[in-house]
Amino acid sequence: MKKNILLLLFTGSIFFVNAQWQKANFPSGLIVNCITSDQANIYAGTDSGLYISHDNGVSWSASGFTGKIHSVAINENNIFVSRFYSSKTVPAGVYVSSDNGITWDSSFTCGVNDVLVTVKGSNIFAMMLDENSEIIYISVSADNGVSWTPLMNTRAFGLQVNLFSSDESNIYLNNGVRFFVSPDNGASWVPHNFNWRVQSAISIDGQVFYASFDNIFGPGIYSLAEFNYLSYYASSIVRSGTNIFAGTFYNGVFISSDTLKNWATFNTGLADTNVTILATNETTIFAYTDKHNIWSRPLSDIITTVHPVNTPPDFALYPNPANNLLTIQTSPGYTGEAFTISITNTLGQVISTPTPLLKKEEHATIDINGLPPGVYFVQLTTDKKRCTGKFVKE
Repeated sequence: MKKNILLLLFTGSIFFVNAQWQKANFPSGLIVNCITSDQANIYAGTDSGLYISHDNGVSWSASGFTGKIHSVAINENNIFVSRFYSSKTVPAGVYVSSDNGITWDSSFTCGVNDVLVTVKGSNIFAMMLDENSEIIYISVSADNGVSWTPLMNTRAFGLQVNLFSSDESNIYLNNGVRFFVSPDNGASWVPHNFNWRVQSAISIDGQVFYASFDNIFGPGIYSLAEFNYLSYYASSIVRSGTNIFAGTFYNGVFISSDTLKNWATFNTGLADTNVTILATNETTIFAYTDKHNIWSRPLSDIITTVHPVNTPPDFALYPNPANNLLTIQTSPGYTGEAFTISITNTLGQVISTPTPLLKKEEHATIDINGLPPGVYFVQLTTDKKRCTGKFVKE
């Protein structure tokens, strides 16, 4: 069953100044596969090569690096692109530029059909794909692409790849049936079933959220606990400071300023609301739409205020951080059904399911001595409601 968060501890008010989305001077009809940025430029990987904007997305020009570009990743002063196989003289591989895309060197080429590249910390990861877009293997470079080491043969993942990306916390991979998360630079991959067609994923305060076009629970923005935060056909999820943006295939862009509890549309001036890619830098959000246009909007448009609501939380956790024992206390104002309790880690895996049931003004003390140090989540669940709280095990 699809689950929705019903408990709202805060309500957010999001205001927009008198500005709107602006269409970029981008070559008409180009198919864009990815958008990313560094401190100087914006980069768009297209079916016709790499395009660069030096003026924050207002105008674009061809970089001179041709071929079908499926991914672009930034590591310090280096730009990495992956190129699709075109011919024996234009093989698939990873290429690197250290001068903002002016000149390019081959990091490696191979006899596969396609390569995807992503960066996590100081490591660059490259995924090799066959002619059916199935994974052959993943390699990693810790020296800016000078040398590469195969991580493992990943044929076991099977099926076509929809997603290969990373952030500061995890590497994400989706093969159309399962969604895999690696918190340890590809040494292990945690599978999550039924997360079909994951398009985009990010980690927020230790929790993984993903955008799904097709899911056994329906399309939308989800957490690994299967909370549905936005029930639209979602293409992307990105973050800028405290604001979370979701791109959807038919309903444009949504914004949340309170960790996905409340959403507002963010579409003023966006003539095409079939959004397939979202990206941000420090000042601007970018959207690529189904009509092959790139749009931009200043993040300074957003003025966010958050007001506490006079509705108390349904439960409290203490002590927090905790060492050996954690107490869960329902609030005096709670008058609903009895809760069942479970504890999950940051990957959404259930660590333990204690037996106590909690009702109004009751508490349960749980032995957490056996848990490794880290961040965990307590989930209190009824047939109609689920509440989540975070604690730290020291």
